[in-house]
Order: sequence, then structure tokens, then C-alpha cells
Amino acid sequence: MLKSALEHAVREEEIPRNVARNVRTGTPRPGRFEPLTADEARQFLTAAQEHRLHALFELALHTGLRKGELLGLRWEDLDTRCPPRRWPPSAASPSPPAASPR
Repeated sequence: MLKSALEHAVREEEIPRNVARNVRTGTPRPGRFEPLTADEARQFLTAAQEHRLHALFELALHTGLRKGELLGLRWEDLDTRCPPRRWPPSAASPSPPAASPR
């Protein structure tokens, strides 16, 4: 960001040269992570039972949604016509109704 701001200042002739032009920045590599085991997830949810974001934690663990996807959810995204799903589905549970075309 600084490099592009200085480049703009050079084009506007506010400074003689961009001193950040020759700086090389490496892109950080994402670190590997170990997902929680089912037992660890249960322990986490039990420990976070009274936390104000408990529902968000539970939704994240049950759906696998990423942070941006979770935080972007709105009430309109919830389909209250469908019964809650269990995974894996059992033979005793009814299958959800077919989605209507939009």
C-alpha cells in the first residue's frame, strides 16, 4: 500500500522518486492446521456454553463455514421451512422437502 501511494506521489510530481520501489515483500504462506477431533469439538462447545457467541461456534463446527461466510449470514439466509438436518442422515429421519426453484 505504501509503495503504491509513493508511486502516485511520484506521478503527481510531489516527490522525486519512490524509495519503496526496490523493496521486495514476500507473501506469507498460510500455516497448516489440525482440525479438531469430534471429542475436542464437544469439549470446546461445553466450555463455551455460556459464551455470547456459542451459537456461532456451534454453527461453525457443524457446517464447516469459514469466518467470512459465518459473519456474512443474515436472518433471510435461514430457511425455516426445512426441518433441522442430522448428519449423517438416519433411515428414521424424514428427508427434507425439495427446494423450490428461485
